[in-house]
Amino acid sequence: MPRFKKARDYALYLLKFRSRSKKELADRLRRKGFGEAEVEEVLADLERAGLLDDADFARSLVRSRMKELWGKRLIEYELGKFGIKGDEARRVLDEIYDEDFVRKEAAEKALRLIGRWKGMDGRKKREKLISYFSRRGHSYDFIRSLLEEAGL
Repeated sequence: MPRFKKARDYALYLLKFRSRSKKELADRLRRKGFGEAEVEEVLADLERAGLLDDADFARSLVRSRMKELWGKRLIEYELGKFGIKGDEARRVLDEIYDEDFVRKEAAEKALRLIGRWKGMDGRKKREKLISYFSRRGHSYDFIRSLLEEAGL
């Protein structure tokens, strides 16, 4: 079996589970031992077939992370890990990221979390919320507004 076919079959196998960026797929093919020429040929072939599209991958990733209440900074960092950086990442974020949705969902999440922490004093609840939303890449201004809404 020619190396190109093996590389393409492996790439299709990986794409069966979820969409991937060009960088991620290229890295996986290289790790599997395929040469640079084979990797480039497979990526070009999959792009021509419409099976590999960084813009679609980025939009999907932003939607997914937005539902998990990630902030723009953390999503942009995550996109960078998949090879989608700079203007391209910011363009997709500007196109897809819905700040109103995230703010509304984050406020509801904050109230649910506060409800779970009934026995804690206000300062401790405040610290836990700051930590929770900071880990998701939100700015302190965003978090402060959530705290004010929640009465903390």
